[in-house]
Parts: sequence; C-alpha cells; structure tokens
Amino acid sequence: DRLQQNHHHRGFGDLSVLGGWTVNYEDTQDLDYIDATLRLGGLFPTGSTRNYDYLVDVSNGYGGHYALPISLALAIGWYDWITAGTYVGVMPFFKKIETNQEIFNKPGTLWEVNAYLKADHMLLGFSFLLNYSFAHQQRGSFNQTITPQPGFLRWTMHTLNFLASYDFATYQKPYLPEIGFFYNLIVGGKNIFNTDVG
Repeated sequence: DRLQQNHHHRGFGDLSVLGGWTVNYEDTQDLDYIDATLRLGGLFPTGSTRNYDYLVDVSNGYGGHYALPISLALAIGWYDWITAGTYVGVMPFFKKIETNQEIFNKPGTLWEVNAYLKADHMLLGFSFLLNYSFAHQQRGSFNQTITPQPGFLRWTMHTLNFLASYDFATYQKPYLPEIGFFYNLIVGGKNIFNTDVG
C-alpha cells in the first residue's frame, strides 16, 4: 500500500525565460543613481507534476501550467553603499492543454511585492540586506468533481529575508570568494507551508 511507504521527490522546477529593459539615471546631486527595470517573459512547465498515487506529493513547478511573468523593479542608491528598492511582480497562468486528474484546471494569478534596504560593503567587506516580501495567489478554477484541499484554493505569505555576507575580493585579488548567510523568516500567511529557510 503506497499510503504507508516512504516517498522522496526531487528534480528540477519549471523553466523561466525573461527579457527586459533597464533605465539608469545618474545625473543627480544627492543620489548616486536611480534604476528601473521592466521584465516580461514566459514560464514553461518543465518540472514534474503532482503524483496522485501518494497521499502527500508536491509538484516541482506550477502543476504543468504555462505562465506570463511580468515585473517592475526600482532601486535608489546613495553614499556609494546604501541601496533601497522595491519589486512588483504578477504572473497569470494559462490552462493546461492536456486533461488529466488535476485539482485545478488553471491556478490563480500570483502577485508579489518586495521592499528592501541593502548596505553594500559598509564595513570593510561586510554587506547586509533586509527585505520584506508579500506574496499572494488568487483562487484558481478547478474541477468541481474533485474536492480541493484548502491549501490549493488561495494563499498569502509575509516573509522577512535577512542576508549577511563578507567579500574577500580586493582590487589586487579579485578572484577571492564571498561568503554569506541568509535566513527567510515567515511572519504570517494563510494556506502555506510554514517553513523558515536558511
């Protein structure tokens, strides 16, 4: 009986191909620069999908669906080492071509908003980053003959991202490495896996 067997699932996720346009403005007196980047692309379902032979299994991507990721990023730098920025992204999904036993015919649109502050090489080679991330996926359209699990209806997640790193490279030795530590702390949400990552 597969419900009593151990199950391991690993593999590659979906493939995203993006193109964009960046504007850099440096003709300012008080700021170092102002950057803006607009990106548009496609997400292709190259990851494995959920295996319904097991009670709990998660796909390595977005369940075999295509999507259209669109994003806008803004950044402002000053004092040669401080950067503040924001990121807004939206990813609408398209219905799968093939038909099989799937809970959703089309996932809901995925939204993401980030705001960050980075201190780059502020003390010797030390750099620090603090980021707040809000992500939300809307309710998708699903097969009414299958009862969807609550976690697949819609979800929301609030995350704090921390990064600290030290760069050993110098002008004389640019090949030296940079080492860092990151920690993603989930501070709230609904219908998500509450797992911090570091």
